[in-house]
Amino acid sequence: TAYEIPKRDWSSDVCSSDLNAVGVRYDYRSSREGQHPLEMLENFTGYLQVDGYSGYDNLFKTGQIIEVGCMAHARRKFTDIQKSAGKKAKLPVVEHVLNLIAKLYHLEKGFKEQALSHDQITQERQEKSQILLDKLHAYVTEQINKTPPQGSLGKALQYVLNHWSPLTKYLENGKLDIDNNAAERCIKPFAVGRKNWLFCGNVNGAKAAANIYSLIASAKIHDLKVFDPVLIISQPFQRFQETGSDWVSC
Repeated sequence: TAYEIPKRDWSSDVCSSDLNAVGVRYDYRSSREGQHPLEMLENFTGYLQVDGYSGYDNLFKTGQIIEVGCMAHARRKFTDIQKSAGKKAKLPVVEHVLNLIAKLYHLEKGFKEQALSHDQITQERQEKSQILLDKLHAYVTEQINKTPPQGSLGKALQYVLNHWSPLTKYLENGKLDIDNNAAERCIKPFAVGRKNWLFCGNVNGAKAAANIYSLIASAKIHDLKVFDPVLIISQPFQRFQETGSDWVSC
């Protein structure tokens, strides 16, 4: 899992590229059980952006942590239907939902291009994004009563309604993102890397890999030369190989 290390009193489960974070932390656990995020975020209060995975549900029961959803995950439910049906298929419900979501993203792009402050983004979202979200909610509510619940479209529509509160939570704070794609980008190196290696050897190896990834990802956030810290770390091992010594000082 990739976590943002926040500058302020709020956080999200993301690796942010807009410098809302001071760093990125990768954490290795033996499973995806809900007890692990509970342990890691035991004393945390504020916003936490997640992808809807049920293993995070216990984090939000006390109210100290506020769940923020991911619109990209909701959108993916519908784009997957498009891909399965093929380019020539006519899917009016899917297309209408995706059109409304695309308009939400268009607004977000405009806010960034205008370099609006967090307060300005909050105001713009509540004036413009809220209208689109109201339309989306009304349309999904209407269509779900006409759609078989066990089909892919029925499940996609139900996902939106089941997660409506966290999906729209980003409206209330301009610091929040519409999705957690930044976290997905941080996890991508691991997903790509699995094609090149299968095992970390043991638990200590997995934790060491997470630490090194954290260092490199945090350096990239601050526009540092990402290979510099790698060189610094690798120098003692290189010196060990050259000298054959059983210890190295650096």
